[in-house]
Amino acid sequence: MGRLHWLFGQISDFDQVCREHAVLCAAIESGDPVLAAKEAQKHVLSYRKQTLQYLFEKTA
Repeated sequence: MGRLHWLFGQISDFDQVCREHAVLCAAIESGDPVLAAKEAQKHVLSYRKQTLQYLFEKTA
């Protein structure tokens, strides 16, 4: 829980994350597992990129 709390504190564009979650939820609700997996992967990679940028900006 502590790690998630820390990660959520690093979000630079909360609106973007909310939009991605809405798209992901819609994909899950559609019942299409391929679409849901695709949207989940896009979201994770997007958030990963943001987190890595934050980490390296802080140490540079």
